[in-house]
Amino acid sequence: MAIQIRDATEKDMPALARLAGVVFHPTTDWITRQVFPLHLQPKNIPDGDSSLPWRQLRKTASFNTSNCTVKVAVDTALNNQIVGYAVWEQPVDDEKPPTAPADPELPSDVTDMKVFEELKSILKEDHKASFGDRELKDVWRLSPLPTSLQILLHNKQRS
Repeated sequence: MAIQIRDATEKDMPALARLAGVVFHPTTDWITRQVFPLHLQPKNIPDGDSSLPWRQLRKTASFNTSNCTVKVAVDTALNNQIVGYAVWEQPVDDEKPPTAPADPELPSDVTDMKVFEELKSILKEDHKASFGDRELKDVWRLSPLPTSLQILLHNKQRS
């Protein structure tokens, strides 16, 4: 197994969404289970898959945001399969704010919007308490790092 790190491409976004969907699956991830509760998921598709289009739109939005850098880890022994990724968000320059696409809308039919809004409110309060009125504008931020190791652990928990 040889892991290589490279810049992500837009073609990688579906793989990143799938990886995030497995790592942050509603059956094993408490926050995801609250935002995308299983009782709202369609019965004709596997649990967690209803959020994949939104996850892909989110990853693509990050990829196309000027102050974000997306890196992927590929395993050369697995035909360059993506086994992890990171999204780095750089501090915001007030003189030149980042260009970014609009945040994609959550799929309202499978999302508990009340829980999602509450989560956003809690995070906003935490950012203000931790970093002041500018919140996250002056900090480097790293999104969670989904990896295939987490997938292996996830699958082991389910069996």
